Amino acid sequence: MGVLNQYSYVVFASFGGVALVLALWRWQRLPLSRAARVLVFALYVAGAAVAGAALRYAESESHAESVAEVEATLRNGRPTFVMLYSNY
Repeated sequence: MGVLNQYSYVVFASFGGVALVLALWRWQRLPLSRAARVLVFALYVAGAAVAGAALRYAESESHAESVAEVEATLRNGRPTFVMLYSNY
């Protein structure tokens, strides 16, 4: 299994959020009000959500429902990208 996969973004965003919270907690002496700290964290969460939506896999318009459809698609002579996915 590679280091970067479909869950890497979630892990990196979580670590970034924890680092931001720790930094805001550590820098309590900065002249930021509690509301400003909450706003900074809310902006981070919103940015992470937007980035996550932008980095999501695109939905495919064609889905093979049987082995025969997959074999026919692979034999059509055109380059084909196959992405296998399972919920299990």
